[in-house]
Amino acid sequence: MKLQIMVVLALLIAVSPMVFAAPSLAGFGYDCSGSFGYGYSCSETHHTASKTLTIEVSPSCDANVVTVTSGGDALAGAHVAVIDTSPIGGVIFSGDTNSDGIITFPGCGMLVNVYSSKSGYLPESVEQQLISCGQCTPGGCTADSQCADNQRCSNEACVAVDCSCGTVRGHTCSNYECCSDNQCSGGKVCTDHSCKEKPTTGGGTCTAPTCCTADAQCAGSQNCLTVTGAPASANSKGQCHDISGCGAVENHQLVPYQCGTGPNCPSCSQGQVCANNKCVGTSLNAPGTGSVGGSITILVLQGDGPCANCEVQITDPSGKVVILTTDADGHVVLPLTMQGAYTIALIKDGKVVNSVKVNANPAAAPPSGNKTGTTGTGQGGGDLFSMVWIIGLVLVIVVGIYFFARGKPK
Repeated sequence: MKLQIMVVLALLIAVSPMVFAAPSLAGFGYDCSGSFGYGYSCSETHHTASKTLTIEVSPSCDANVVTVTSGGDALAGAHVAVIDTSPIGGVIFSGDTNSDGIITFPGCGMLVNVYSSKSGYLPESVEQQLISCGQCTPGGCTADSQCADNQRCSNEACVAVDCSCGTVRGHTCSNYECCSDNQCSGGKVCTDHSCKEKPTTGGGTCTAPTCCTADAQCAGSQNCLTVTGAPASANSKGQCHDISGCGAVENHQLVPYQCGTGPNCPSCSQGQVCANNKCVGTSLNAPGTGSVGGSITILVLQGDGPCANCEVQITDPSGKVVILTTDADGHVVLPLTMQGAYTIALIKDGKVVNSVKVNANPAAAPPSGNKTGTTGTGQGGGDLFSMVWIIGLVLVIVVGIYFFARGKPK
């Protein structure tokens, strides 16, 4: 009888580690990383760390440089994560520093949080505003002073100053008093851009710009027209008039543009943008669906190449609108934070040029059960059932032995 009881006690001792062992905190989804959850493991004893990290960020159009040091020394192998702080932002980059404690990441025009952590060190983070995307675009700008003297800064791009009757100085149009006789009153004529009394010719010579018989007598940006607008001839004298329209004036002729920023220039059709005064097609390449909690990459094309540093307007299922900017390869990453339809639109000069929709579906449910018997998130129910079953089996064995021992004749 004593031998049987000792066998039962040995069985109980053998199974007790499986039954009563405390489950891993990480196995049940416990996050010990606090606010530094990007590559920060529970197994690392950060709570006992005494060394500190220092993060320095140097924004640049070519690449934003992150340097991680500790005590003034470069720290290799430190994990770095860059987070976009916009409403639909997220992790836009992560990786480890090189032997010089340096890692680089692309991007512009965003306010980001840069996190860093390494085993044995206290984690650290800094907030950094990246350089405006307009400064990173050829011909881009944030102020008039960054453009040529005859240009101004508009929507982070240098454009020609609209000055049809005047001269441009210091990024501003200084208007002439007149450029044609019809801008003068009291019978005066426009001479050298000033309204003056009409001279008495008395049948004498014809002097431009108030009198001409050929375009060659006028300035290169003018042609010789009669009162009705027809070209002048030797028998019908005219006046020099400025040539207007959408295009460049060369040798008394207008070389028309297909599109442009001038007041007389037409707009491109839907789906096209104006590039170098020509209408080119655009496209938004994005998957039709995605999963909540994930992200999708959108490729924006302009003509035959990527649309770099282009504005993309994101409208999420709740109606919130956020403007993102493509990288040098025309890509933009969209985190899917809620279920429903997202509208992605290419914006040019404040107008929607092209748009697509992406549906964010619910994330797939994790598989139930754990055939391997390992401890992990979502498997605690199966392990608990096995523990209860083993305890019940041991109790049945003990009770059976007890009654068997009592019924045996002495």
